[in-house]
Order: sequence, then structure tokens, then C-alpha cells
Amino acid sequence: MHRPVALVLVLVYSVLVVHLTLTDPSQGAWAFDLADRVARRASGGGLTWDETEVLANVALFVPLGFLLAVGIGRVWPAVSLCLLASAGVEWAQLQYVASRVPTIDDVVHNTLGGLIGALVAGAVLAVAPASRRDERVAV
Repeated sequence: MHRPVALVLVLVYSVLVVHLTLTDPSQGAWAFDLADRVARRASGGGLTWDETEVLANVALFVPLGFLLAVGIGRVWPAVSLCLLASAGVEWAQLQYVASRVPTIDDVVHNTLGGLIGALVAGAVLAVAPASRRDERVAV
């Protein structure tokens, strides 16, 4: 994937993240319902909604971390941007979205997802063919 394409995808994906995190939860009910159904099925019904929410917060930022790492070519700056984005989301929830409950735990879980995505991007691109060396991600 070329870096400019990854950066465009970051912008597109960010619109989804903003929609899911900064609108009234009823606007994203389809996503919450899907996450709950997938988690319950995958766990044999063993996950509570709180556990599902943690996994959903991690999963939400995996693509962002991946795309940022590919787009800027470095893992740790991508993780840092995920941290800042998550902190910004939680701050915006606190300031502007009364129906949301911002928490430090969400920042930690989102950042973990960004880290996972960025590390996957680094690993995938580290083993990319030598002809694509200019697109590799540095750790």
C-alpha cells in the first residue's frame, strides 16, 4: 500500500471513528449491537457487555494504528497519534457529548489497539519484498 493511499484511508476511517465516538450512542447502535453479537458468539456467551466494550475499544483503533504506521512510515509516532486522537475523543465527549462517558480506560484501550495495528503494519512491511523497501515502516 502506498503511503498517500494509507493517509487518505486514515481520513476516511477517522470519519467512522468520529461518528462512533462523538455522536449519541443511539446513532451507532448498529456497531454496538454487532460488536456484542460477535463477542458473545466468539466467547460462547461468556463475555459481559463491559468486556465486549473493552475489546471494541481496542479493535476500533487497530485499523487507525495500521494505516497511520503505513502512512507516516514509523510505528511509534503512529502509536503516539493514536494516543492523542483517543485523548482528544475523550476530551470532546466530556465537553460536548452529554450522552457519553469519557474515561482514561478508553484512552488506554484505544491506544493499545493503535499499538497492535502499528506493530502489525511494521511486521508486515518489514517482510515486504525488497522492491517495496521505500514503503517499509520503521520501528
